[in-house]
Amino acid sequence: MQEISINNVNFYYTSPYKEIFNNLNININKNWKTGIIGKNGRGKTTLLKLLLNELVPSKGNIANNSNFIYFPFKTLKIKNVFEYIKQNIAPYKEWESKMEHYLQKPTEENLKKYDKILERYMFNNGYKINGIIEREIQEIGLKKEILDKSMCNLSGGEITKINIVILFQKKEKFPLIDEPTNHLDMEGREILASYLGKKEGFIMVSHDRYFLDLACDHIISLNKHTIDIKNTDFSGWEKAHEIKLHEENSKDFKIKKEIKSLKKQADQQSKWSNSREKDKQGSRGDKGAIGASAAKLMKKSILAKRNINNKISEKQKLLKDKEKEYKLKFRITEKSPSQILEIRNLNISYDDQVVLNNFNLDIKKGDKIAITGKNGSGKTSIIKAIFNQIKYKGHIHYPSFLKINHLKQIPEWQSGLLKDKVSEKGYDYEEFRNLLGSLNIRDGILEKDISDYSEGEKKKVEIAKSLIEEYDLYIWDEPLNYIDMQTRKIIEEAILEFNPTILFIEHDRYFVENIATNIVEL
Repeated sequence: MQEISINNVNFYYTSPYKEIFNNLNININKNWKTGIIGKNGRGKTTLLKLLLNELVPSKGNIANNSNFIYFPFKTLKIKNVFEYIKQNIAPYKEWESKMEHYLQKPTEENLKKYDKILERYMFNNGYKINGIIEREIQEIGLKKEILDKSMCNLSGGEITKINIVILFQKKEKFPLIDEPTNHLDMEGREILASYLGKKEGFIMVSHDRYFLDLACDHIISLNKHTIDIKNTDFSGWEKAHEIKLHEENSKDFKIKKEIKSLKKQADQQSKWSNSREKDKQGSRGDKGAIGASAAKLMKKSILAKRNINNKISEKQKLLKDKEKEYKLKFRITEKSPSQILEIRNLNISYDDQVVLNNFNLDIKKGDKIAITGKNGSGKTSIIKAIFNQIKYKGHIHYPSFLKINHLKQIPEWQSGLLKDKVSEKGYDYEEFRNLLGSLNIRDGILEKDISDYSEGEKKKVEIAKSLIEEYDLYIWDEPLNYIDMQTRKIIEEAILEFNPTILFIEHDRYFVENIATNIVEL
């Protein structure tokens, strides 16, 4: 059995200091379709970079004989799609040119060189690669006509699929896949997940629950202090995790009760030893005998208290993976009108291409409307039309006093100190910090420049901006890109509790099905 073995690995970041792994031990079978999950900042991408040797552990080692390849990866810049795929898999053109040259001058030395290149060429399916590319392109949900196109004419989702095809055709490479779904629509995610589900041997980081169900047969969860590995898809892991949480809640209640009792004993010991000291000071008898007796009692008291504190420490260690539960709150304008927004006969075209034709939509107070559809179907164009950012024909009406929040796909703040940005906007800094805390962002991040934030951290800052003020209508364009599962659930729970009016685009099927009161499919 081929395994990737991670042994007693410690790793931490500096500036500011942040411990990521402490005595990390994992064995991963290379035949597993492994999904890695965990909160933002828990170390998912760090783990991939440790495997790639881009980061070095401060302690421990990683034993494997794999030649890893990381997605997304750097590619050769070639215009034609077919040649882009082929040449990014292996240097076929170079090999073909060299073999032709050696055959034209068939000396003994040249024929030896020819044989060596031919061996590599055949090992990399050189004579079959054209057919393999056509087959794989169709397997991943693209039409073979795309092979004749130019790379500059492709969507982000199409490029993602093409690069995944390349990833699995590179010989003797073990794929490490980091967040492959961010440019894909809901249908595209399902097709990609099905494609991955037919492959063997990869490690993938993803926050899309439905995608993980379709693609993976093992789940590694990076918890607060431990690592949890399950031979199942995400839903199976989640059920087991809920049972574990229920057991931990019962255990936590008992442990906390024991800790409370021990702390009470420690306080009593302190009071008792203090009273003995006062007796010594107030006594009129043999000072030496009384002093020696009091000293023994004091020593006994200190040892007893130390033992109690050690027990408290041991009990606290048992409360390992119980995550703190956070809650979000939407600040909704109290006197929002019942009719929020009306769209009639909306027509949008780019050059001569019709994107939307006679589109109609009514949004009433409390509606949570999801717009779904393939990439390029006009989802974001509707939002741009509402904010008058593009030309359109038709009628879009909402009251002039309506307060609308626009959460964009790409966060507005990309550099600078967060404190300065918050001050410029006139937000209450402490309140903003509390919102970030509810979104699972710790204070350490406030010391870094926003340009050093992860994509998930930038997105959480953007969500905090949405929740800091009162609004009548929230328009959110793919709010969950890079957001971890726990935070997704926190956002879902807040929406269901506070019932804001939302028009949103999202490709996380679970999220859409959980909160949408109406789904508009383009």
